[in-house]
Amino acid sequence: STTNGDISLKATNGSIVTETLNSGTANISLIAGTTINDIDANSLISANNLTLKSGTGVGSSTNFLNTSITNLIVDSITTGGLFIKENSSLGIDDLSTGISLVGDIMIDASSSINLTESLTSTAGKIVINVTNGSFNATKFITASGNILIQTVDSGSTGTYNVTLDGVLSSSTGYISVKSDYDITQNANISTSGSTKTIELIAVNDITMADGTVISSTNGNILLNSGNNISIENITAGTASVSITSTGNLIDIDTASDIEVDI
Repeated sequence: STTNGDISLKATNGSIVTETLNSGTANISLIAGTTINDIDANSLISANNLTLKSGTGVGSSTNFLNTSITNLIVDSITTGGLFIKENSSLGIDDLSTGISLVGDIMIDASSSINLTESLTSTAGKIVINVTNGSFNATKFITASGNILIQTVDSGSTGTYNVTLDGVLSSSTGYISVKSDYDITQNANISTSGSTKTIELIAVNDITMADGTVISSTNGNILLNSGNNISIENITAGTASVSITSTGNLIDIDTASDIEVDI
């Protein structure tokens, strides 16, 4: 630990295993030739910015890397996945032109996540779970496998939204977006895997922005909201589209528009 001083650990040809690291309001950098892990669920990394560079992955599906940080900066992860459990809000950035991994990406946060760079898993799935916070993505998210993005209110006291400003796509998997309050879709959502489904489920509103598309390759598409649904263009090929709203179903086009929406 330091009193607001930077911490850097480097294992050029080996791994890093942490227990407790605390740099106060300063930054921590971890660079490993192979893996970066912590010991157990009681381990914790506390910092302003945490920068990670790994040869073969960070954390695992059975032991997430536990953090209490402001920003996660992914320098590079050559192979393997990224598994992060954040105990507050989290900003996610990188040092180049986007975060691209071969393996699974799983991020669990106890408050809001703001993703300001693109996120790609070329041979795995992406799972983002936010408890008592919103999820905002300004750039694209794409995976070979399944994608799950969800916000959950543990105490029924907040309004936690999902806002997608970048394309959300999967080449072979399913896509599920679940929000404790609103889903705002400002870019296309698609899966190109045959018969793979897409679902958007919101406690309140689902809003598709003008010009946006939800499309599958002959897979069912489901939209379910506790209030209003505003639709633009939904294409399911030979499969079915199901839209359930307890409020209004709104076509955002003008009354004279003849565009086919579904």
